Amino acid sequence: LDVYEVFSRERLCSCVAKTIRPDRADVIRVRDRLVLEGKLLGLLAHPHLPRAFETIHEPVPVVVLETVAGPTLEEIVDLRA
Repeated sequence: LDVYEVFSRERLCSCVAKTIRPDRADVIRVRDRLVLEGKLLGLLAHPHLPRAFETIHEPVPVVVLETVAGPTLEEIVDLRA
């Protein structure tokens, strides 16, 4: 997957957009899993999960998520090493 920081004019804030890499765009299983992730994140509410604002299905799936402030997983692992 490719992950981008984007700005939502609709929400007036930074968001995260997850989409499929171009070389994997025709793999049905990858497309279905991203759409399912967006659907589940839109239904769940938990302080450690980002909310999904929108899931776009076509032409290529994109899940737009809230930006969660805090350290990245890489930074957390580095602190414990």
